[in-house]
Amino acid sequence: MRNFIAIIFLFSLIFISCGKSEYDKAKELYEIGDYKSASELLIKHLQENPKDVSSRELLIRCYDKNESWDSAIEQINILNTFNPSAKYEAQLAKFSALNEDYIKVKSIMEKLEKELSVLFEKKEKEFEERALKIKSFAEQEKDSLKVKEYGNQLDSLYSQYEKIKQNMIDSLNIKDVLIAEALYYLNLGKSSAPNKIKGCIESDSSNIRYLEKKVIEKINLIEKPKPNYGNVYSFNYDIRDYYSKIAELYASIGYVKEAIENYMDELYWFDNQERRASELSIDLHYYTLLKYLNENNRFEDALELYNRLKSTYKVKTQLCDSNIEYTKLMLEKQTSKEHE
Repeated sequence: MRNFIAIIFLFSLIFISCGKSEYDKAKELYEIGDYKSASELLIKHLQENPKDVSSRELLIRCYDKNESWDSAIEQINILNTFNPSAKYEAQLAKFSALNEDYIKVKSIMEKLEKELSVLFEKKEKEFEERALKIKSFAEQEKDSLKVKEYGNQLDSLYSQYEKIKQNMIDSLNIKDVLIAEALYYLNLGKSSAPNKIKGCIESDSSNIRYLEKKVIEKINLIEKPKPNYGNVYSFNYDIRDYYSKIAELYASIGYVKEAIENYMDELYWFDNQERRASELSIDLHYYTLLKYLNENNRFEDALELYNRLKSTYKVKTQLCDSNIEYTKLMLEKQTSKEHE
């Protein structure tokens, strides 16, 4: 009897497996990390069903995981011929950036921005017309309760508009645009690059490996200027700027230790050559590192830095003074937890 049940169960499994679509089989392979086998299955399936959108989208994801940027771009171009979408353009921007085709990235981002602007304008006009109608009814109405009702309708209308706007942004797959922008600005050497990278990593931590590699490459390419020890009038702005850039880049990919070391090196050159600096300049330089230490729960180091600031400079530091109260409070909490 048991053998009979086992045979029935085995046949039912085979039947279920046979009933699965090629897409479902490929998805299962994708989910267990076998991207190569999933790709092979999807390619074979797409030869017979070239307009299967879901299968082609899954194939793009497989190529993404295997870092086959050219193949991913090829599939997006095929999709765009029969199923054009802004989200594919966003993906195209990402893969072009990873493929270091920054001219393509710029043209795609400009196109997306223009398209989104036109869509927003159209929707805004539509909602404004509806809002004007509601306002005109409210102005003609004498019943205070009905006037209030019109007010509620207006609030609801603007709330709908904000939701629609957000849906339009989400439909572009903003993560892909962020990656493309981060890599694009990093390539240009723009100061906004670290913030773009940080925003991207916070949105999707799985993308850190692409950006991490690029950021480390960028750090290795930045030439360290030679300090001018001989000239007492030289403030060595170049070397301070170098350490500041390196610190920001390390911070953008979450390399806390390296970021702190470079922020400290920047402060070393600042302290040694800016004895006549303004209060605001001193406050800002120390505040940048103080804030970063607090963000990374390095409260003891932050307090030590503040004490160093006070012993080095006899000036008012409003930014640092306001920030240090938070540091002391958090350090107290941290210490009490350790003693529990």
